[in-house]
Amino acid sequence: MKHAFYDVIILGGGISGLLLGNELSKLHSVLIIEKETNIPSNKFWLTKRNCVMGNAELLSCVDSYYTNLDFVASDLTTYRCSGDYALWNTNLLVSNLHETIKTQNGHVLNAHKFYSYYYSNNKIIVLANSSEYSASLVIDCMGYSSPIIYAKGIVQIIGYYILHGKILKLKKDIAPIGLSNVMIDQKPKYLEIFPLSNGEAYSILIVPERSIRSSTNIQKEFEFIINESSYNQYFLNHQSNVQSLWGIIPVGFLRQRALDRIYFFGEAGQLNPGTTATCLTKILYSYKKVAEFISTNLRNNTLTQSDLDRDLSSMNRFNRKYQLHLFQDILNWNSDDFKQLVIGMNDLGDKLVNDIIFGELDPKDIMRFEIISKLLKNKRFFILKPFLKSVM
Repeated sequence: MKHAFYDVIILGGGISGLLLGNELSKLHSVLIIEKETNIPSNKFWLTKRNCVMGNAELLSCVDSYYTNLDFVASDLTTYRCSGDYALWNTNLLVSNLHETIKTQNGHVLNAHKFYSYYYSNNKIIVLANSSEYSASLVIDCMGYSSPIIYAKGIVQIIGYYILHGKILKLKKDIAPIGLSNVMIDQKPKYLEIFPLSNGEAYSILIVPERSIRSSTNIQKEFEFIINESSYNQYFLNHQSNVQSLWGIIPVGFLRQRALDRIYFFGEAGQLNPGTTATCLTKILYSYKKVAEFISTNLRNNTLTQSDLDRDLSSMNRFNRKYQLHLFQDILNWNSDDFKQLVIGMNDLGDKLVNDIIFGELDPKDIMRFEIISKLLKNKRFFILKPFLKSVM
């Protein structure tokens, strides 16, 4: 069955699809196709506060502001990083974007799975479930699960951050934890805990892996940490009907950012660093610029691969390379390596640590004599290694 024509079809109703759909639907007819029954709200985001200021219409969706994050080694060695952070309320952000899109010129189609496309008469036709939908342009926001990027052989994935967690009620206050290494297996695993204003907390276990199939015990390990480890003191026991958090975040790169009448954005477009809760910062910096670029191309009917293949992300080439090399090292770390990183954060200082977390590292900053001399003196070669690889 064929349906109405749209200016833009967005594949994927995650945060990148909703943000871009919200901006584009102000001027264009937009259809968002999402395979899940409900709009996904299984992830959470911590951003830099200044990217909130550039998105004033979303300000009400910020839950809390922090001035520090703790990084904790397995022996409780801790580095407290000072910064200006914003924690978003995922459910509120997602629902607000969804409702705004519907009041503009957009439509969200749930429980429809994309499986193919073809070109016809200066249009692109998308097949989802038993229906066909036509548009001038398709924007792929499906992330690692996009079949298009694999069919065209334009993606190279070197690994994944695999996440499992829950929104849990707190028994007592806890400082925000950026990463806490739990020496529960031969490979390090990392716990994040971000307290919410309502007495709950986003709590999630992160495992870096080369393969999606590698972490079969992550759910049991998360339950052990929350219920049996020393972290049990912070959470109420035997909580039921809690919201689950989960995700698979790819680390890699695309060889090109567009095909004819297809543009990649979000995880599939690798516009975010290889981190977890912090990736929204990069998307918030770039999505309005991307929407303006798309609008111009729609008006001018310049929708070929060469027309669309432009890098509009706020993450430069050096930081992409740095994140990739850092992730390759993380895959080989043990718990003592992470402890050395926590200690080494003192050599770097808060600004450089934040720049690494949010993918905003300036090579000139880390090449300062006092930084290099500290790292060499304290034998922090593992911090220098991904930096030198990226420069070279």
